[in-house]
Amino acid sequence: MNHLENAFELWKQNIQDLTDLKRFFDIEFLNNQFYRKLLLRNIYSVIESYLYVTRELIKHKALMQSSEEDYKLSYEELAILNGKTVILTSKGEPKANEIFFSFEPSLKFTLNTFSKIYKADNPDYSDNNYEKLIKLSKRRNDLTHPKLAQLQIVTSEEIKHLVLGLQWFLTTHAKISKNIKF
Repeated sequence: MNHLENAFELWKQNIQDLTDLKRFFDIEFLNNQFYRKLLLRNIYSVIESYLYVTRELIKHKALMQSSEEDYKLSYEELAILNGKTVILTSKGEPKANEIFFSFEPSLKFTLNTFSKIYKADNPDYSDNNYEKLIKLSKRRNDLTHPKLAQLQIVTSEEIKHLVLGLQWFLTTHAKISKNIKF
């Protein structure tokens, strides 16, 4: 399966995941710490997956339009989109290594590049809901890599902020996506 086919399969799974997450917004689940943690982690998993799919769309668009100056990406942008860094071994052979970026720079890079290549307005990072999304990404790390018991409690307020942050992401992504022409 090629990268673009895989990206579309992942996209379909994301849509299903978001549909399945709806049931966790029932009060029975929202008052349970296990489900709150599950909801917080899974929403970021869906967002990270959307970012991967978006980077694949950007690469595809850049390859299809490589002769048009408006769509040219820099070497650095292409390297980041591929998530690779290349080194030379002691034998003088190139070796690619996976590289991982923290959430906020990855989100901004992906959305900014997505906006650039599809000629859309840049996202509004001054929005309070964007700030909530970033703040909760750090909470996701607390839950994924637990070190303190008190950081394992997800508050009702955090769940409200999570929903607002997800809304910001989906709205922002949709604004850019409306410029995609197949």
